[in-house]
Amino acid sequence: MDDGPFAQNQSCNNPLKTGNPKLDTRNPEIETRNDIAAVPCVPEYNTRLGTLSRMTAAGMAWICLWDRVGGRFMAFCELRYFSQALQKATAANVILPETDTSGPFPVFYLLHGLSDDHTMWQRRTSIERYVRDLPLIVVMPDGGRGFYCDAEAGMAWETAIIQDLVSLVDKMFPTIKKRSGRCVGGLSMGGYGAVKFALKYPEMFCSANSHSGALYFGHTALSADPADRFAVEFTRVIGPKPTGGPNDLFALAESVDAQLRPALLIDCGAEDFLLDANRACHAHLEKIGYPHEYREFPGSHDWAYWDVHIQEALQFHLRSLTVPRARSKGSR
Repeated sequence: MDDGPFAQNQSCNNPLKTGNPKLDTRNPEIETRNDIAAVPCVPEYNTRLGTLSRMTAAGMAWICLWDRVGGRFMAFCELRYFSQALQKATAANVILPETDTSGPFPVFYLLHGLSDDHTMWQRRTSIERYVRDLPLIVVMPDGGRGFYCDAEAGMAWETAIIQDLVSLVDKMFPTIKKRSGRCVGGLSMGGYGAVKFALKYPEMFCSANSHSGALYFGHTALSADPADRFAVEFTRVIGPKPTGGPNDLFALAESVDAQLRPALLIDCGAEDFLLDANRACHAHLEKIGYPHEYREFPGSHDWAYWDVHIQEALQFHLRSLTVPRARSKGSR
């Protein structure tokens, strides 16, 4: 088999080529390895790949690729792992920083919308290009259709991310493992999930942003009409009487410790069908005296809008995060 541009890399220990035993990803006590299964290593990044692969695998399989963006390489990983909360395999995409700064790095958890999956932020926006010079890890998890909640009758997507994924990311990558090293954002369903995670776990996240968020979710009861398929599906998630409960953003904003309030940025397009829900949440935050930023722009509920405004969200988060300093010249 012709390995093309990777053929020159003789130092990369590829199990598929050398006959090394395959990794048993079901074993939580899996031995750490100085190689990455099934992935040819890019010569320029042998050292970086080796550093990542020596971290505890913790019963998961992952793939690293390096993509040239704007004249430099960007590290991209597809993380496939078993979630105890979901009791199934799931996935997340990860963009790693290639900057002139030394880690550890802060992490931006970026959540997708109802009809999407963990690949959509990279497929529909230029997020990889927007972060290419930032000392920031971006993690884009799969959230199913669960509104990032532990469903009353269904899957535990909240626990899957807050416990399973965050701990795995902190084990696998050079992260800042504290509040000032984590932020969260998302669009639509993910906008709701991001604000909820920050308000519910303020000890974990220093800031959150929502684009076109479904911020009403969990605050009001859904229709009881059995013909309403949306209401039937998501009443199983939040129950028939969600107001004031663990998934109600309005109630969570009131209960969060004033000394731990995460910074919030909420934006929505003026033609978006969720505009009223965003305005209502903004009004509630103003009423209870919760400092936040609220913005409306021309635009609808689409990727053209989100591709523009994710750039502003990145700058917003950088004001709250602990950002590593650049290396001095001559340092190693």
